[in-house]
Amino acid sequence: MTSVQHSVSDDESLGAPTFVPTCARDGVARPAFLVDLIEAYRQRHLPCFFTETRKSYEGDQRARILDSYFADSTRAAVLLVDVGDRRLGRGPRTRLEYEAGTLTPEFDAVIRSCRVIERRAQPRLGRLAQLTVAQDMYTLLVYLLRTADHCAAEPERPDNLRKVDAATVVVRREAEEIETYVEESARQELIARYVLGLLPGLLVCAVLLVLSRWLPLDPAGPAPATLAIPLCIGAGGLGAVVSVLSRITSDRTDVSVRDRSKRMAMATGAFRPIIGAVFGALFFLVVAAGLLPLRPPHDATAGLLPFFAVVAFVAGFNERWAQDTLVRTVRKNVDGPGESRTLPPRTQKGAGAESSDSVSGKKWSSRVLR
Repeated sequence: MTSVQHSVSDDESLGAPTFVPTCARDGVARPAFLVDLIEAYRQRHLPCFFTETRKSYEGDQRARILDSYFADSTRAAVLLVDVGDRRLGRGPRTRLEYEAGTLTPEFDAVIRSCRVIERRAQPRLGRLAQLTVAQDMYTLLVYLLRTADHCAAEPERPDNLRKVDAATVVVRREAEEIETYVEESARQELIARYVLGLLPGLLVCAVLLVLSRWLPLDPAGPAPATLAIPLCIGAGGLGAVVSVLSRITSDRTDVSVRDRSKRMAMATGAFRPIIGAVFGALFFLVVAAGLLPLRPPHDATAGLLPFFAVVAFVAGFNERWAQDTLVRTVRKNVDGPGESRTLPPRTQKGAGAESSDSVSGKKWSSRVLR
C-alpha cells in the first residue's frame, strides 16, 4: 500500500468516519480528505472509484463541490466548495492541497497570502460577496497550480522559474485587488447591519415613550411635563435616526471595518436612537430647570412644546454637541457660586443687573417643572 504525504491541506475532520481509502493502513476507516480525491483522480482508469471518493468527501466534509482542478504531473488540487456546517461557517470557499517547497519561496508566499485573504473575508461578508471572493481565489489558485504543473511536466525547460515568477507577480497583484474588494464589501455589510440595528433601537424608544407617561410628574401647568417628556424622547430618537441616514447618504459614516464585527455594528446602530432619546429627555429637564441659557422665543404656552421638541431633535441629531453642552453645563453649575448663570453678555442689560431674558426664563422653567 502507498502512504500519502500531507503537505498543505484545508480539510477538517467532521462526524464519524465513513470512508476506507486505498491508502489507509490496516483497513482503518477514517473521513475522506482532499488527498484521497487526488489519489482517486490519479487512478482515472477506475472512474467509479473517483465518483465514490467524491461522494464520501462531500459527506464527510459537509461540503458540496462546485468546481475542481486536479494537476496531472503533481499531487495538487484545488476545490471550490459550498460548506453547509455551522461550526466551520457556512458559505462558498476554496480547498487547497499541494506540495509546498517544490518551487520558489515567493510561490508559497503568494499562496499563503491568498489563503489569508479568503479566510479573513469569510466571517465579514455576505453570501454573495463570499461567493465572488471564493470564485476569484479559485481562479488564481488554479492558475498557480497549472503553472507549477506545466513546469513539473517539462522540468528540463530553462524558463520554468521565469514562468513561475511571472505567475507569482500576476497573482499577487490580483490578490491585492481582491483584498480591496473585500474591505469595501465588508464596509457595506457593516453599514447594512448598522442601519438594520436602528429598528430594535426604535422599538426600545417606543417602550421608553410609553413608560414616560407614568412618570410621577404634576400634569398641571401650561406645558405639562407629562406631554413634553414623551415628545422629547420621540424627537431625540428621530434626530438620531435622521443623523445616521444623512451620514450614510453623504458617505460620512463612522463605521470602522477593522474594529467592528457584524454583531457590534448592529448593536451600535441599535444604541443610536436610544442615546438620542435619552439626550432629548435630559435636555428637556436641563433647559426646564434653567441650567441652560435657552428659552422659547415667546412666553406663549403653545410655543413651549415645539420649542422642546426642536431642542430634543437637535440633541439627538448632534450627539457630540449634546455631550459638550451637558459637560459645560455641569462644570458651570458645579465650579462655584462665582460663576454667572445668566445669558451671554450681549443679552445682558447692564453690569450687576439681571436681564429680562433671564427673568422670563426662570418664570417659564418654573411653570414647566411645577
